[in-house]
Amino acid sequence: MRGAHTEQLSNRYFIDVVILESVGITRLQVAEAELGADLIFLIGMDIMSLGDLALTRGPDNTIFTFRIPSIEKPIDFGEEIKSYNSAMKQAHESSPNLRAEIAKQRQSRSKKKRKK
Repeated sequence: MRGAHTEQLSNRYFIDVVILESVGITRLQVAEAELGADLIFLIGMDIMSLGDLALTRGPDNTIFTFRIPSIEKPIDFGEEIKSYNSAMKQAHESSPNLRAEIAKQRQSRSKKKRKK
């Protein structure tokens, strides 16, 4: 087995892997390795390259999702964040004008109240 920094002899096995309920890979050749106390399975590029994988963070949890086969509509976080940042920039730039308009409206209302 060849790792990032080492190469060693290891036992090899053929296994069936089920990722989530609807994604499975049969007769996958794997190598036995010491991964550490908290790890029992390592998903490598050989599996990731078969489909689409996303790891996202929600307000209360982390979501792992994977699909095989890959579909033609890619997930592009780069484009999504550009759109989000653009919207935030527009909101921020309009904010001083909005604040000034609200202040004018308040002054106008208070002048009308004084006249009465």
